[in-house]
Amino acid sequence: METLLNVVLTVLWVVSVIGWLLMLIAGFKRSVWWGLGIFFLVIPVGIIFAIKYWEDAKLGCLLQLIPWGIIVAVLAIFWTTISAMFMQDMAAEMERLESGQGQAAVAGGGVVVAEPEPEPEPAKAEKPKPPERTRYEFQDTDFDFLPGSMGARVRIVTKDGREHVGEVTGYSGDTVKIRKRMSAGTFEFGVRKADAKIVQIYEAVQ
Repeated sequence: METLLNVVLTVLWVVSVIGWLLMLIAGFKRSVWWGLGIFFLVIPVGIIFAIKYWEDAKLGCLLQLIPWGIIVAVLAIFWTTISAMFMQDMAAEMERLESGQGQAAVAGGGVVVAEPEPEPEPAKAEKPKPPERTRYEFQDTDFDFLPGSMGARVRIVTKDGREHVGEVTGYSGDTVKIRKRMSAGTFEFGVRKADAKIVQIYEAVQ
């Protein structure tokens, strides 16, 4: 219905434009001023031109007025139809609500209305949690703890700012021996307790 309405309105609009063109041609035939007046001020000048020169403007005027009258009638019919459909929907909704209230009243008077039991939801399989990865990092420790950490990876920063990272391989007096991996192989050296400023051991973080 909406498509048909659009087609009808388009046809009537085209007819109205043809009527305007015919009136415009009739105005220019009379004079340039009449033509320009109808072109720029079609309603006031067109009405005056139609009254004064009805025989010339009759066809163009009718082709403009009749489509507009039909458009108004079509829109009125369309609006009436839409309003009627809306009222029918409202009436159906009211009847549905009233019937629902009546069934509730019957149920309250002793008639038990059995409601279907909801179907149990299927159990969802829980996804196994991925194992937590242990995180390691250098943590502060005491220099005296290193003799009991043979093979552990340590980081020692001396008081002169040098950093040593390697594995504990031995301990003698107040000196700890560290094996450091280098591009050419491994290198062992000792660090005295008196020279150590920061001592850290590589272990799991709690």
